Amino acid sequence: SSVQLADAGTYRVIASNPFNVVISNEAVLAVKAKPVILFQPTGNIIPAGFDYTFTVVVTGYPAPTFKWQKNGVTIPGATGSSLTLTNPQPSASGTYRVIVTNSLGTVTSDDATLLVTQ
Repeated sequence: SSVQLADAGTYRVIASNPFNVVISNEAVLAVKAKPVILFQPTGNIIPAGFDYTFTVVVTGYPAPTFKWQKNGVTIPGATGSSLTLTNPQPSASGTYRVIVTNSLGTVTSDDATLLVTQ
């Protein structure tokens, strides 16, 4: 009762008596949970041309999906737990966040502000 995320895993039963030992097949217990953000993306001030990566660390099962946004607008193709800006210019400055979703719920990260200087 009161199954927790830490209870997820593979289980077997070993039954024995003085005459025999029997080991069951494996049974996998998957614990479903809505996404939870463990590590928020962080902003920074960087010079133009220096790559920058936003990262979010989450838990949740089934595995969540990711949708990154800049200034509230979804960034096409930005669907991983990290978002790398390659050779960013001042126009990359803005507020970034990620929306994390699975079948049990959705959570939005804190805003992370990036300022790219000339």
